[in-house]
Amino acid sequence: MVFQEVPPRDGLVGEGLRFAVAMDIPVYVEPVNAGAAQPLRYEAQRTPDGLRIRISNPGTVHRRLGEPEFTAGGKLLARRPTFVVLVQSSVDVVTPL
Repeated sequence: MVFQEVPPRDGLVGEGLRFAVAMDIPVYVEPVNAGAAQPLRYEAQRTPDGLRIRISNPGTVHRRLGEPEFTAGGKLLARRPTFVVLVQSSVDVVTPL
C-alpha cells in the first residue's frame, strides 16, 4: 500500500516549501485458515567472505524477527534490524567470521 501526499494546486498555503511525500507501508493479511505458524528453518554455510545464515519460512504466515542476534559459541556474529520472512521464502544474513 502506498500513500502519497500532494500539495494543493492553487498556490502556496502559508510559508515554506512545497513537496510530495510517498510512503510504502507493507500490509500483511493473515489467511482465514492459517493454523499454527511453522518453525523457521536456519541453515549456516561458510563463504569466502564469512558466514551465510539462511532463514527459511516454509509456513503460510509471514514471520517477523525483531532485531535478531546470531551467535556461535557465545560469540556475537551478527545483529540485524527487524525484518520479515515472507511465506514460502527465505532471507540471507551474511556476516564476516
